[in-house]
Amino acid sequence: MRNLIKKGEGPGEVREYGDVLLAKDNLVFLDTMSNKIITMDFNGRLLDEFGLGPKRFSRLIAVYDNRYYLVDYVRKDFERKNGLKETGHDLYVVSRKGEATKTPWGFPTVAAYYFGERSTSSGTVTWIQKAQAQEHFVYLSSTQDYLVKLLDLDKADIVRAFRRAYMPVKFEPPAREKQWYRERGFPDRLNDVQKLLVHGDHLWVLASTIEKDRGILTDVFDREGKYIDCFYLPLPRLKQNWVGYPPMAVSGSFLYTVEWNKEGDIFIVQYQIGGLN
Repeated sequence: MRNLIKKGEGPGEVREYGDVLLAKDNLVFLDTMSNKIITMDFNGRLLDEFGLGPKRFSRLIAVYDNRYYLVDYVRKDFERKNGLKETGHDLYVVSRKGEATKTPWGFPTVAAYYFGERSTSSGTVTWIQKAQAQEHFVYLSSTQDYLVKLLDLDKADIVRAFRRAYMPVKFEPPAREKQWYRERGFPDRLNDVQKLLVHGDHLWVLASTIEKDRGILTDVFDREGKYIDCFYLPLPRLKQNWVGYPPMAVSGSFLYTVEWNKEGDIFIVQYQIGGLN
């Protein structure tokens, strides 16, 4: 319908946006370059904007009760040696005045580094996956292993964490990219948790297992993190190595996702969710 992003440094303008969230009838942007929060309506009209102070943030997790839940990037010193490096992300609660309160909680992620003679490059292995349930609960996952945490925004507290016994799936990079992955020490397995979605009272965990004629293995949990059952989500155009990347959302009885065809064209696709047995 319209492009709501205005590039720039003025009021309501964005230099580099990170997360974009729906907050009731508004959109909330994190501008990571200008380190500010922007709120606008669906017509692109600026409603609010404020700076985040001296503390810089990399992700906007949620907005609740005029509080903003953000994570920073915890830089760690490590040896200049190719391979996997763990980085951290501490959770903060930030007021509209830009006052940041650090919580006890953090979310580790992993990146693969390559140190050349004149440059350094890295590739993302794990990142923070999130899905909001009701108004004040957010499910989060950031590790290679099967682990999901439930954040209560009202308490600013991780109130539950749950796992499932799961056999990792082998990662097979494309032939033309094998050298690139090998140099950086990428793991030979996929992340167990590829995507989190909320459907009604249930959490869907899209795992790394894909069966050609059935789809993506999807575990179903109740709100308390109790395993209920699993099914295969038939998204035939998603490749096994790319399940975690395309944006997905569930609204009512529909699932929305982004897909590519063989020519590289990008589509927003709507699927209807039928009965689950």
